[in-house]
Parts: sequence; C-alpha cells; structure tokens
Amino acid sequence: MSANVTEVQISTTKGGKTTCENRYVFVHSNDKVSVAVEIDKKSANEKHLIRLHEELPRIFCDFPLLGTNDFSFPVVVNSPLFNPTEPRDGIPLIQSERSGGDSDENRNRISEAIALYNTMLDYLSSKGYRDLYNIVKISEQSEKYWLDSNWVEQALVQPIKEHIRTTTFIHNSLDEVCSLYDVWGTSSIFIMKDETPEHRRKVWELSNRLMPAMMTRKNEIEHWYNSLWVECRNFGIIDLIKEVEGCGDLETLSNRLGCDSIKWLNDLIILLYHNSSKFIVELGRNPAILPNQCGDFLPLDKIYAENNIGETYKDIAFAIEAEYENVDISGRNVFVIKLKNSNKALSMNFTKDLGSQEAFVKNLVLACFNLQARKHYSDANEDERNDYIGDILGAIGYTIKDQTRRGSSSSGKDSGELDIFVSKDGLPFTVIEAMNLDSLSTSNINKHLDKIFSLLDRKDNS
Repeated sequence: MSANVTEVQISTTKGGKTTCENRYVFVHSNDKVSVAVEIDKKSANEKHLIRLHEELPRIFCDFPLLGTNDFSFPVVVNSPLFNPTEPRDGIPLIQSERSGGDSDENRNRISEAIALYNTMLDYLSSKGYRDLYNIVKISEQSEKYWLDSNWVEQALVQPIKEHIRTTTFIHNSLDEVCSLYDVWGTSSIFIMKDETPEHRRKVWELSNRLMPAMMTRKNEIEHWYNSLWVECRNFGIIDLIKEVEGCGDLETLSNRLGCDSIKWLNDLIILLYHNSSKFIVELGRNPAILPNQCGDFLPLDKIYAENNIGETYKDIAFAIEAEYENVDISGRNVFVIKLKNSNKALSMNFTKDLGSQEAFVKNLVLACFNLQARKHYSDANEDERNDYIGDILGAIGYTIKDQTRRGSSSSGKDSGELDIFVSKDGLPFTVIEAMNLDSLSTSNINKHLDKIFSLLDRKDNS
C-alpha cells in the first residue's frame, strides 16, 4: 500500500479568461484500488481536509462515473478494474451479474476501498491533519438500479461507521484528541443534538464550563453535527439538566464549575424557560435544578411546597394589618394575604431595595393595594390590571421583561402568558402570575398555578 499527495493544476475558462489553480489530492492506494481526498496545504505543518463537492462523483473508473455523487462512500474511490454499467453511471453491486459488469469483482474492490479508507483516516489523524469532519459524512443511500441497498448498508456503511466510532481523531475543547466512543461503547465526547444552531451553541457554552473534556471545539460544533450520523448526536439541554440534577446541590455544582454557579444556573434556567413546555414533556417531570434556601436542588413545585418563604409574607401582612393564612390547593402549599382597603397600607412608601426578595414582595403587595383603591380598575380585565402592576414595579426601578403582551390579545381574550417576568442584571428574579377572582374556584386557581409550576413559555397569543 502507498500514500502520497499529488499536486494537480486545474484550469477554468470564463468569458475568454483562463484561470489556473493548484490543488492537492491525498491518495491512498494498493495495486487495484485507491481512495482520495482533497487537502488544503496552509504550510508544511498545517494541512486541512476539504469537503467534497456535492456534485462530485464518488466512483471513478479512471474517469468519473456521472450519477454516483450520492453513493454512500465518504471519499472518492477509484479503480481501473471496476466494471461499470453501460451508461457509465455506476458499478453493479448486486448479487447476480448484470450486463456491462461483474458484481462480484466490484464488491471485492469496494471492500478493499473500505480497508483503505479506514487506514487513511488513522493516518491523517496521526499526522495532525485538520478538519477531519469533512471526510466522515456518509449520505443515506438512495435507490439505484445497479446496487443492492441492503448490501451497501451491511457491507459498506456499517463497517465504516464502526471504525469512525472508535478512531481517535476528534479534538475536545481542551485540545485533547479522543474517539467518539471507547471500547466499551461509552461516549468519549459529546456531539450537540438540540434543534437549532443557536440552541446548540448555548448548551455547549454552559456544558463546556462543567465538563470541557467532553465537549468538541466551539468552532466545530456545527461541523460535527452536520457530518456525523444522527445516532452520534448524543447531548442536549435535557442531558445537561440531568447532569446538574446529579450534582444534587449548589455546593457540588460550584465545585465542578469553579465559577459563579448562581449566574451559570440562571443562564440554564433562562435557556430552559424559552421552550420549557417541550423540554418538560421530554423529561417527563419538572427538572430539579432550583436551589432551595439550603442549596439543595428541587423541582419548582417542591420549592413552593417548602414553607420557608412563608415568614416573609407573614411579616409583610402583619405590617399592613392584613389577614393571612396557608391554603392547600390540590396538595400545593399556597400562602394567601387577604387584602382589604387599608389606609395604613396606602400611606406606606415603596422601598428602593431592589435586590431583596422581601422588599420586592412588600412592593408588590403595596402595588396591589394601590390597584385595589382605584375605582377605574374595579371592572378591569386581568391583562389591564397586570399592566398597572407592571408599570408600578417598573417605576420603582425593577426591570420588567416583556412577555409579548400589553393590554388584551388580538382576540380580546386574556393572553395566557406568565403575566409579569422580573429580571435583575439580565437574570430571572421573579415571576408573577395574576388572576381575577369572583370566587375561590379551585379549577381557575389551578390553571394559573400550573403556568408557574410548569414554567410554561406560552407564545401562542390568540
């Protein structure tokens, strides 16, 4: 067997003007068949693999066989011993002989080409060639009259995939070289799998702080996603959530991150919140990634079920001489402050302590008192009252995140958004879900509580 780089000169003529360009082709061969890829020689020590053009034939019989550009071979294969079809649009790869070629001979040459490809991949990796993702893409084999697709899958595609799975040729973000899987079939590196490039990038950025040895280089995220087959895409936001849940508490997470774990966790929650209904359905439950006062990770519904926050509400209710009590609604522990017209409450000032949860609750309760005292809002709908509360909180100095609704929705119905989303330094601070009550209807209260406890991100205003 031999391997060499051949320099070729390609001339193109357009509008009477001829342009010449030097190109380099890496060829690995035996005495019957060869495989080839194009390379870009940046320097003597820096060589990059070039992705094959989509229209380039994958099979050559010294000359290209037009119509083989979608053949399931990741590089170009050439043999003067191939027996092509009469129209020279392929090579018979079926169980019986066809006019114009011998399938047995062709299948033998393809089997040799597979072995050459595998050793070429090993060689290019060991010599430090870059961008190897450009020579591992295996297209799904389309139906051809001259081939047996089952044979192609079993005898060609699967052996190549198996070699790619265990070859050490992918650089992680620490610039260490690893394989897709180890000898026991365990993932050695994660390939992003979420639906959009933006989402894949954001999940990668969070995951790379937690486990950089398992992440690809950032600038190669999309290359590996698009080059490797679906089964190799093995890590997304659900997997990251499970990794965080496995930490159990904020201290363990902080030790693994070595950075501001609160900001990191908030970034993850924001990412989850953007499409929470889909992710929660996929996970099958509320994710346990919210720290309670002790730093233990719990699902959102259990955070609220813990009665620790009740003391803050009791202190505020006492200060404004309002009644309060705990109410159990479908097993959820809800703290209720019963607001009545109170001159004392209306005379109290809002506080500018914008970083305190206790101060925020006080300001919210006072804003509700102000709303209740204005006759103009006595018959207002839910959305109009939400706007009033949001405007007061904004005037105090809180950052109110737009939930895509102001006033009523286009149909005149209540929007169904999480009504007021308050952020601090660009991070989530609190969520307010408001409701008009003419009676203590359990079903109505549950409908609104579900929007919070499930962190639903409703974008379907109708």
